[in-house]
Amino acid sequence: MKVLTLAEENSQTRVQSLLSRIQNIEPKEVSVPVFSGNKISLRNSSFTFNLVRDESSSDMPTPATTAGPIDVIIIKAAPISRSYYEVEFDEANPAKPFCWSDDTRTGRPSENVTEQGKQAPNCFECVWNVKGSGKGDSRGCRFHQRIVVMVCADGGITDPSLYQLQLPATSVFGDNPQKMSMQAYARHLNTHKTPLATVITEIYFDKSSTIPKLLFKPKRAVTEEEFKLAVAAQQNSETDKILSSSLSTQSPFTSVEGFTFS
Repeated sequence: MKVLTLAEENSQTRVQSLLSRIQNIEPKEVSVPVFSGNKISLRNSSFTFNLVRDESSSDMPTPATTAGPIDVIIIKAAPISRSYYEVEFDEANPAKPFCWSDDTRTGRPSENVTEQGKQAPNCFECVWNVKGSGKGDSRGCRFHQRIVVMVCADGGITDPSLYQLQLPATSVFGDNPQKMSMQAYARHLNTHKTPLATVITEIYFDKSSTIPKLLFKPKRAVTEEEFKLAVAAQQNSETDKILSSSLSTQSPFTSVEGFTFS
């Protein structure tokens, strides 16, 4: 499988050319807006762009919604995380997770989890990590991953604003090369020595899935101007804050999610 769909434009060569110039690109050359709390939610199998209200205005911006697909540059990705909600999620009265881990590789509860909230010394010993502890055969503590993206408009990056997008487990795991999850997509690009930020990525909902599930595929190489924006965003400390920020008090999952990780 080729990295990019536009092989006739020799896109991979363009990517490698851009990479060879990365050290000559300084963040000060471009301006990347400070993260304002803009987020993309996935409710009702649609992408909803939630914008934070401008402090100088009393009006709440109207969220833009599309069934997709959307084209983005993936600037950075956080480690895979997981969250446990003590009670069934109530959309009318959303609540924060009771316990969560920011990195499943360590399995340690986040330092922001209260002593009362900690369910176990680590995820591997937790009762909510057992198959069947959630609905059906799922686990009570669910996996997710946060990514930071810039969104294309009219075919390119015209607004370098950063958005936080939290992916549910169904969009993180999977090995189908024809319908790539986030992890499969990252491995695919890595095989071709192509960083995420050098590619315009198409993100779309898997319409054959009965539960919300995002898929990823490469669309084209970024332009040099888009690459400069991506590099500046990666080197901006604000980007790491986006990855570490909780999406909101609302759960990113739906009651029908049935993913089981073994």
